[in-house]
Amino acid sequence: MGINRLLQNQTLYGLTEWEYFVLRHRNPTNLTLHFISLMLAYLVFGLAIVKQNAWYLLLYPIPVYIGYSGHRFEVGEVRRKDFLSPFSGLYLMRIYYLVAIRKYSSVVEGINLKVENYKKGAQI
Repeated sequence: MGINRLLQNQTLYGLTEWEYFVLRHRNPTNLTLHFISLMLAYLVFGLAIVKQNAWYLLLYPIPVYIGYSGHRFEVGEVRRKDFLSPFSGLYLMRIYYLVAIRKYSSVVEGINLKVENYKKGAQI
């Protein structure tokens, strides 16, 4: 059983968790706010480690709120599952990699096509 099968999201168009994550992260403003949030989160953790002061971790809600606010520009709410998932950060890094190599738009198009085909199959 592969990891994609393990992470299958049976509730929305038969998409995997990765595909559903991409479907909810198509807006450039959302992705920008998520990028800022991710970098600030790493900065907060790095600052706490370098300064050897755990009080800096109290700043962590700031990048979380910035990332959360990105969803105001995107369709779909933030699920608790995504908020607590260790995959969210990995998926964001994968998205930024795909953006950097200019392949993210083709991934989004492929997922949109999959959703359209699923809807057509459901109507028959």
